[in-house]
Amino acid sequence: IYILLMAAIAYIISSTYNRRRQAQEDVRIAKMEKEQLKQLNQAKFDFFTTVSHELKTPLSLIMAPLKVLNKQEMDNDSRKNLDIAIKNTKKIEGLINQLVTFNKIETDKFPFYVQKGNPLEFIRRNAIPFHELVKEKQLTLSVDCENNGEDVWFSPSYVEKILNNLIPNAIKFSPKG
Repeated sequence: IYILLMAAIAYIISSTYNRRRQAQEDVRIAKMEKEQLKQLNQAKFDFFTTVSHELKTPLSLIMAPLKVLNKQEMDNDSRKNLDIAIKNTKKIEGLINQLVTFNKIETDKFPFYVQKGNPLEFIRRNAIPFHELVKEKQLTLSVDCENNGEDVWFSPSYVEKILNNLIPNAIKFSPKG
């Protein structure tokens, strides 16, 4: 009976020790996987940031001759084609800037500045440039806010980024008319 009791105690101690050791090993492996995932995500962000910056150079090299051509006399069809090329080049530039901004935000390298002011007036002013884009699609854009003139703390850069993402997507996914 003593031998069986000692064997049972030794078995319980051994299995408890093995479970704890296995649990510690599982935690160590999970930490390693988490660290590897973190390094992989950082490598992805660095890659996208580098590619984004690298795309800006050829894009500016494309835009420069287009601007020179834009100053020259040409027929209406050529002018329309040139305007389309310039418009799409600016659109690509905006997308690249959004990608760079996104990467900065995700890597916590995007400064967060706040200022006191009226965010509703800021939104109204920043929505104005989208009116032409809205007219092209035969839509209506209205900024309807209950403005009490109160000043609050807000981040203009973040609000602008949100608007520059939200409004074009709303226009893009809204049916014509």
